[in-house]
Amino acid sequence: MRKISQFAILPIFISCFLGTAQAADPVGHPQVATTRSTANLKPYMSKFGSMLASLEIIQLKEKKPDWEAIDIALKEMSQTLADMQKADKDKAYQEYTDVLAAGMVELNEKSAKRDKSFFRSLDKISEGCFKCHAAHRPGDYLIPKNDKDLLTKDAPSDGTK
Repeated sequence: MRKISQFAILPIFISCFLGTAQAADPVGHPQVATTRSTANLKPYMSKFGSMLASLEIIQLKEKKPDWEAIDIALKEMSQTLADMQKADKDKAYQEYTDVLAAGMVELNEKSAKRDKSFFRSLDKISEGCFKCHAAHRPGDYLIPKNDKDLLTKDAPSDGTK
């Protein structure tokens, strides 16, 4: 499998959450979402994703964790997640928001203890977000213009073309 640097993932991550990415299949045809609309959750997803991205920036750029900033982001994320869960009236996304909620409990506990493994726990949150987006927002998924071979079964696993 190809290894992608954290710096390459961050813009993709942010664009997925902000809904600005354009998706296409390997031959350039736009994808059409075939799942339920997430219109009522989108504002919360954008805010949650922005706060998550801010934590990832802290991880990448700061030599020492700024725990006060982390606590502010976690408080905002927790409230946003609660609002997102309320907006999901038919519980169509509960499977995913429950994963996020469990991840938030872990992040809050680690932050309270000033546990340096805090940032590893961000991966669980990101994974939960990406799984939901892959299942319910395929139209927002970014496919890099110059790297369509990432989507093919024949893509090299050693990073060569």
